[in-house]
Amino acid sequence: MSNNTNTNVGNNNSVLGSWALSSTTNEIDTSCNSVFGSNSMLKHTTGSYNTSLGAGAMTFNITGSRNVAVGSSALEYNTNSENNTAIGTQALFGQLDGSNNTAIGINAGANDISGSYNTYLGANTDISASTILYTNSTALGYNAKIDASKQIVLGTSGEFVCIPSNRGLSIGKTTAPTSDYALDISGSMFVTGDISGNTMKMNDVSANT
Repeated sequence: MSNNTNTNVGNNNSVLGSWALSSTTNEIDTSCNSVFGSNSMLKHTTGSYNTSLGAGAMTFNITGSRNVAVGSSALEYNTNSENNTAIGTQALFGQLDGSNNTAIGINAGANDISGSYNTYLGANTDISASTILYTNSTALGYNAKIDASKQIVLGTSGEFVCIPSNRGLSIGKTTAPTSDYALDISGSMFVTGDISGNTMKMNDVSANT
């Protein structure tokens, strides 16, 4: 322990850093935490099995358990949530009470306050509005933003998506695409714009003109 005025840091905790885990008073309910960095888990009182590495990481965590925060100010405002993983400076920075989120990259998920089961992979991946709660969504790639629950966002509008596979793409089904077809869609398809090609095969096609 370094520069930590608290001499009661629970059971089986590893602590290093100025004021790290310095609010803990309950030895029974605070155990198996690994805390490194100035002000890391500063406000923590109860909760176990957390890993907090970086200055200001999980500073305001009070009762949360089984969280991983790696990077300066990662999960800084987390209070009582569980099972979050934040890797990168200010990853899940504003998360208060959501659980089971994963954020990797600087500022990844920084504005997600109460969402759960969200995944942010890439620098500045985030939600579109911090005042709205989203769940079960995924943002992939630099600056990708989710704006709904149960959604997957790949990149931004300024990029194109390239799929080099020659085995095809299935949509609306869990099996491999029909042989020799690059795109196999099961279900209805809505298209805004033109469709052009040399050879097209469709069954039960309807369209508005």
